[in-house]
Amino acid sequence: MGRWANSLLPLIRCNLGMHTIATVRTNRPLPWLYRCAIRNADQLVANSQWALDYATRTARRSSKRPRHVIHNGLSRPDLLKIRPGDKQQARRTLKMPENARIMLSVARLDQGKNQSDLIHMLTLDPTHRSHLFLMGTGPEESRLRKLSQHLKLDERVHFKGFLENLNLYYTAADLAVSASLLDSLPNALIEAQAAGLPVVAYPTAGIPEIVVDGHTGFLSKSNNYSELYKLSSRIFENPDFANRLGTNAREHISLDFKPGIQIQKYRMLLDGLTRKNEATTG
Repeated sequence: MGRWANSLLPLIRCNLGMHTIATVRTNRPLPWLYRCAIRNADQLVANSQWALDYATRTARRSSKRPRHVIHNGLSRPDLLKIRPGDKQQARRTLKMPENARIMLSVARLDQGKNQSDLIHMLTLDPTHRSHLFLMGTGPEESRLRKLSQHLKLDERVHFKGFLENLNLYYTAADLAVSASLLDSLPNALIEAQAAGLPVVAYPTAGIPEIVVDGHTGFLSKSNNYSELYKLSSRIFENPDFANRLGTNAREHISLDFKPGIQIQKYRMLLDGLTRKNEATTG
């Protein structure tokens, strides 16, 4: 919907003569009309610095024209209330072994999200204690299931489909993982940190803007699943360090990604446009 709406901006501007704001929340290829909207809109808003720079460069918008970064806000503040002490009960509910190492991935199952790397990670675990919960559906599900079967990981890769409420899984997990190659600023990693989970991820697009490397989790130095496994192992093998990362992650999100902060930024932007329009028409 966002891509279509943005693509209509040039027509709206020409016909109605109003101030326009183009938004960018993707690192997917930008259609021609979308690029026109970005280039000519009065204001450009992106949900990450990476997306802002990508859109400006791709659409050939002058960097001197107004543009803003407004990160996604936490849409699920209830996740901040998840208690670490409930972990074992959540695991019993999910019928998981107490000593399991549980990794959680919340994302659509498509090629750009690259969940195959997460599945391959499990082959590197000599203890066979690592479990991966894939939360989501999509066109890659059949291929990922076949890959799991081929690698004899059926019992350790859990396809859970799309669920509206993930609190039980956030409570049971040890960390959130992402091998995505196609994200601007994934809400799932904001939510995981709000739930007190460290994150291990590839440094795709805007992900380094929400995951603080070494403080709320780890960012892989390369897009290599063996590196993801090494970083995940550092967390699994040091419970005190894992707890500290989780605490840092929750504090980071609760302070810097409050919905009120983002709402206030949009209000300031819209108020500025209103004053500009009143000055012009007055």
